[in-house]
Amino acid sequence: GWVKQQFDPMQKIGELRKQLPELLLSLNDMPQLLDNSLQSLSNMGGH
Repeated sequence: GWVKQQFDPMQKIGELRKQLPELLLSLNDMPQLLDNSLQSLSNMGGH
């Protein structure tokens, strides 16, 4: 049961949805960090 809980996608999505407003507020406070993250993702994408 524990493993099922740990890896249950719907539960993870529910947790993310609860945290999403806080995450968005954090991103609004840190646009530079967001830019850096996007650049890193682009670099990892092989561009």
